[in-house]
Amino acid sequence: MTIAYVYKWTHLPTMMWYVGSRTAKNCHPNDGYICTSKSVKPMILESRSEWKREIIDTGSIKEMIDLETEILQTVNAKNDTRSFNKHNGDGKFSVAGKKIGPQSEQHKANLSASKKGRVAWNKGLSGDARCKRSDNAKRAISLARTGTKWDENTKAKISLTEKRTKQSIKFEINKNQNIKGESIC
Repeated sequence: MTIAYVYKWTHLPTMMWYVGSRTAKNCHPNDGYICTSKSVKPMILESRSEWKREIIDTGSIKEMIDLETEILQTVNAKNDTRSFNKHNGDGKFSVAGKKIGPQSEQHKANLSASKKGRVAWNKGLSGDARCKRSDNAKRAISLARTGTKWDENTKAKISLTEKRTKQSIKFEINKNQNIKGESIC
């Protein structure tokens, strides 16, 4: 049985860290997996006692990929001097041997055609049901954001995103009066 998970390695002497996810077939938090990073894995193998491993959360493969990406983007890992991560889950990494990232227009068209006429898995779910996170995941995201100082450019982007979300909620309410206006993820 596969139990996908998000993990964090911390180098204790420097407090630098690496966040990743494990989604391989039959994986589980105690499977002995280290990481796929070509720079971090040798350092861990060389001096294991200097490293601490934490399991942030477990769940489905999609949930764990999404959680890893959310954490990396929240802390801007690729630009954080304390991070060993070289990406923010922005399509430049692979999962379970499959390249995740930008797709060709033909691939997008094929995906779209294959989904025509299907009802979405989240059709009819309220915002809370779509955005459900475990307490561990919420705590990990909260800790990742603690102490973050946003520059003016980042604050403007966050503000714009919140405004767009509010507009989207208003649009959904106007489009279908049955929707109460819960958050849209």
